[in-house]
Amino acid sequence: MGYDVHITRAEHWADNEGWEIAPDDWLVLVRSDPELMTTPENGEYFVIWHGTTKYPETWFDWRAGNITTTYPDRATLKKMFQLATTLEARIQGDDGEVYDEESIEKFDDSFLDVNPSGTQPGSASRSGWWTSVRKLFKGS
Repeated sequence: MGYDVHITRAEHWADNEGWEIAPDDWLVLVRSDPELMTTPENGEYFVIWHGTTKYPETWFDWRAGNITTTYPDRATLKKMFQLATTLEARIQGDDGEVYDEESIEKFDDSFLDVNPSGTQPGSASRSGWWTSVRKLFKGS
């Protein structure tokens, strides 16, 4: 199980009833962005991002009104910020922390491991990820 980060319109990503990003809004955005490519074999709303990142493949998936990925690096968070801005949404981690431009610039992703054969970003441990996030938001 990974640590997910979400693009959401809700106050808290897990409680987004009435604030969902429509799947059609997601697909319109994907079609307008040459860096994003749908991969129907992985699901109707599953997208690969062809940007510069630490990972061999970085993905986003629409789920229950949010756009989600696992263990994003700084470059992926920046792309998520761009997507969130277009969708009039924000970025939020599993535990409710919100990522803005300033926190993304300060985000230390040096602890992330690259899984050279994986299609999903991140093989880092949750404890390594969470330690970095706690430091960022506590100002340590």
